[in-house]
Amino acid sequence: MSMLITAARTLAIAGLLIVTIIGGTTTARADPDSQVDNDKLFAMLRGGYTPADCQASKQYPEDPFLARLGCGPNSQEGGPSGATYSLYATDADMNAAFDKRLGEPIACSETTGPGPVSWPDGMVQCSYNSRAGTALSWTRNADLLVGVVSGPDVGSLYNWWLTAR
Repeated sequence: MSMLITAARTLAIAGLLIVTIIGGTTTARADPDSQVDNDKLFAMLRGGYTPADCQASKQYPEDPFLARLGCGPNSQEGGPSGATYSLYATDADMNAAFDKRLGEPIACSETTGPGPVSWPDGMVQCSYNSRAGTALSWTRNADLLVGVVSGPDVGSLYNWWLTAR
């Protein structure tokens, strides 16, 4: 009997070591249903959103966000008709999400060209897609945040973004 107990203990310790080794080599991911991450993300939102305007999203295997909020129409003048905000664990994950094109790049304003443009806290890009319409996406590097908003015209989105980024 004692050999069975010793064997069980050995297997349990080996299993723990394997989990520790494997777990230590993967990227840490928080629970996408974590209220802490959702609250942290909501606290980062600016520009006319209330908690009633946004819903937490479930995790997608192809996009390793920590938290994601989908928001409806914004209450501010010129604000977006819809938005998605995502919080990431790493720069690489944030940048990969931002790099996914939403459509044909267009200039955000008369002073910017099409395609990603840097701003002091990250990158911004405007695009047009016949299905989704006009979109503006940006990163806020210090927060590991990607925001994507949509609306009827790029000028209104860009002007809203300048105050809400």
